[in-house]
Amino acid sequence: MELPTAEVTYVRRGEEIERVVLDKSSASISRLFNKTWLARYPRPRYVTFDNGSEFKLHFVALCKTYGLEVKPTSVKNPQANAVLERIHGVFGNMMRTSGLDMRDSAEPKDVDEFLTNAAWAIRSTHHTVLGTTPGAAVFGRDMLFDIPYLANWHEIGRRRQKLVDRDSKRENSKRREHDYTVGDKCTLRKDGILRKAEDKNIGPWTITQVHCNGTVRIQRGTVSERLNIRRIDHYF
Repeated sequence: MELPTAEVTYVRRGEEIERVVLDKSSASISRLFNKTWLARYPRPRYVTFDNGSEFKLHFVALCKTYGLEVKPTSVKNPQANAVLERIHGVFGNMMRTSGLDMRDSAEPKDVDEFLTNAAWAIRSTHHTVLGTTPGAAVFGRDMLFDIPYLANWHEIGRRRQKLVDRDSKRENSKRREHDYTVGDKCTLRKDGILRKAEDKNIGPWTITQVHCNGTVRIQRGTVSERLNIRRIDHYF
């Protein structure tokens, strides 16, 4: 989502320059989402977002008003919105090679110009899964020339699923097979930098619900939390 320049500012955190929305309230984000996406492009069937507070209240209400299905990801599970996270990684790599992160300070116009050029580069670059550029697949027209393009979404979906199955097989090869059930004990992996002798897990906690989408609900004292099974381990 591209935000109007009046709504953002730029701050330097260590060696990185971050584009920060001045008002990250749910009301502000929902208004920007409505203005920059819903009023400009065809309505999506569903909207995926993380657990940030800006995607609560007004944002969810806006989606339901337009009949959009909301799909929040589970806590600290970026794989659930893999496409967006991958694009963020590409933007980070492009920013590092552009030299913006090496400057002592950066003007807003420089960052805006970079984001505009980087976004166009991504939309006009051939994608192996799509078999064309993202821009051509979405808008039915080549990004450079006046050439129509008709995407075969069935074939694109088949190629994408093939890659998903391959990656899932690789990831699952590292896991021990176990079907979680209500009442099982599990440990939760710690986040951040750990000391050499520090335990990597905390717990054990009791599983109170098991869902069919690879998530479980655990009881941590007085807190009930829904987590992806990638973040937990079976406790023996």
